Amino acid sequence: MGHIHLIWSCGVNDDGALGRTIKPPSEPATSLDPISLQEAMQFGALSTLVEEDFSTVQLAAGDSSGAALNENGELRVWGTFIDGSGGKSFSGDSDEEPLPVLIPEIRNEKIASVSSGDNHFLALTVNGEVYSWGVDTFGRLGRTALSRREMNPLSPDKVVYGPRRTRTVLIGTGSNRSFAVDSAGDVWAWGPNGRGQLGLGDALVGEIVAHPTRIDALTPAELERSSGVANNRVVQICGGEFHTVFLTSSGVVTVRTLKLAFQQITPFLPATAPPKSKLHLEK
Repeated sequence: MGHIHLIWSCGVNDDGALGRTIKPPSEPATSLDPISLQEAMQFGALSTLVEEDFSTVQLAAGDSSGAALNENGELRVWGTFIDGSGGKSFSGDSDEEPLPVLIPEIRNEKIASVSSGDNHFLALTVNGEVYSWGVDTFGRLGRTALSRREMNPLSPDKVVYGPRRTRTVLIGTGSNRSFAVDSAGDVWAWGPNGRGQLGLGDALVGEIVAHPTRIDALTPAELERSSGVANNRVVQICGGEFHTVFLTSSGVVTVRTLKLAFQQITPFLPATAPPKSKLHLEK
């Protein structure tokens, strides 16, 4: 992002990943047109967001997709999702969106944060609800199909977990998995767990966890017991393809990967909290 909250992108524009067109407006634009190495290395602003005075406060990027959230809780997305067989899809109307678009299904929701896996998105509303959409393989969306609309993975729908009226305060993603932290501080995970990257213990290693499941090793009580720090909670989650990193409020980083127990990494310098969006969850 630039100093006036503009978004700049560079790289390969296959499948609309950059959120902007390469050719001049006078020429027909398609993200499938080949671009030179020189063009790919040049930064360019997402002009359609500039034109609508969209002041971005948070970004998320997938394999061939992107998302931008502004200070008013409005979300724009672009690109495409690619499934395991190479099939492409993004919305009910198009397999690809080369320019940022709003999402009709959640246009009336105020979004507090957004997170992206390789081919799926999570969005957290200010009311503490989580929406997921994208490629639905390996349980990464964490949704139960109860109606025809909910059976469409490209249409955002709510992820339901825990006791009734559970409120979510934090979301995170890995390549093909998802995480949520509720208001009690419990961490929930879903998606493929082939190498233990969900952190759910050895019993579920190698399984596909289709429904949000609590990570017992990261409850506030367990974190307090293991760290000796009262009210210690997970405050940030980042994931790669086969590992996940959790930052706790005590400043300790915890890593979970290939059939290994949680490993703590004590920082050399005092930890600082991740930057906060101007949007806040409603109480």
